[in-house]
Amino acid sequence: MSSIFAPFYELFFFAPNYQLIFNQLYQGPGYFWMGILLTLFPVALLIPFYWDYKFSFRNPYYGVKTWILWLLVSALIISILTYLFAYQFIFATDNDNLNLALNDPNLKYEEYAKYLIWMYTLLNGFGSLVVSFIHSLWMKQFSKLHIHIPF
Repeated sequence: MSSIFAPFYELFFFAPNYQLIFNQLYQGPGYFWMGILLTLFPVALLIPFYWDYKFSFRNPYYGVKTWILWLLVSALIISILTYLFAYQFIFATDNDNLNLALNDPNLKYEEYAKYLIWMYTLLNGFGSLVVSFIHSLWMKQFSKLHIHIPF
């Protein structure tokens, strides 16, 4: 399943000098889970906004400000989860070669890995805003509560 999302993430940040990190993410579930966080998790977070009558924002006239706040909180949640997953997949590995490379200060693997984790976090955070916007355009058509949001 990593082959679905790996080209997207490696398009932006692939560096051949740090091949061990990318191999770890590709061979493990790293790219798969980061891709799920980017594509499906925003949908799961939008479902309560558009269909759940039990939340305090059930008033259909709250408007775009509530929707923007919802998207920003969703992007923050996705960013935090992406950071935690990427950190776990890179630093908590049983790959001895990667662990040796991360612990060797001359190779600068650890420095690049930390940079890469932050870049994935930002990419998923901003990407989730785009994905949420696109899904909102589709989901509002079926909503009874917020059919007018985003416009």
